Amino acid sequence: MDRLWILALAVSLGAIGFAVACGDVNLGFDDANGDLTVADAGDDDAAGDDDFTNDGPPTWENFAKRFTERYCASCHAPFDVEEVPYPLVTYEDVVKEKGECREEVADGGMPEAYPTLSNNERQYIVDWIDEGAPMEGDKTEWDKIDEIFSEKCIYCHSDPERYSADMPLDTYEAVKEYTDDIRDEVVDGAMPPSEDQHFPTDAERERFVEWIRDGAPEN
Repeated sequence: MDRLWILALAVSLGAIGFAVACGDVNLGFDDANGDLTVADAGDDDAAGDDDFTNDGPPTWENFAKRFTERYCASCHAPFDVEEVPYPLVTYEDVVKEKGECREEVADGGMPEAYPTLSNNERQYIVDWIDEGAPMEGDKTEWDKIDEIFSEKCIYCHSDPERYSADMPLDTYEAVKEYTDDIRDEVVDGAMPPSEDQHFPTDAERERFVEWIRDGAPEN
């Protein structure tokens, strides 16, 4: 009798464990009314501190720009990359391809490699596109600097790095940490290292140096 009781308990616990492990299959959105069921990328909280979502409605400035830099720009670069059909670096790039972006993200087809999206991020980018891909208000000094990094640097200096770049430059915190090193490389023209890439203009280099002189403000 004891053996039967233990066996029954083990089976019950196993079933519960299986249900918990497999219960996070999708977000469970009701598509009876045409609502999208978003494919799961893993745990809802898998992204932890890297989850870029916030309490307000998503915009390019408060969410989609950072999303694109982290998950898209390392492959969808602003120059020709084999088997990559279009760049996804600027707001204009993303808006131009927003229909396909929505489809690929929603069904789990993109991004193809690490890092993976949290469910919140996946739903948030879909919501942003469905709301008309709003841009948001005035740009901060960091926004202007970040545009330079997005176009000139992110392809190699992303997280994870596409190539053997020494440092990611896809967040304000990362750029702030390496400002002295970046300034030296930018001023002497050593970066970007290849003529195939888009070099910063003299005006862009000067803007970056001035930004550092001013204390590298975020706002």
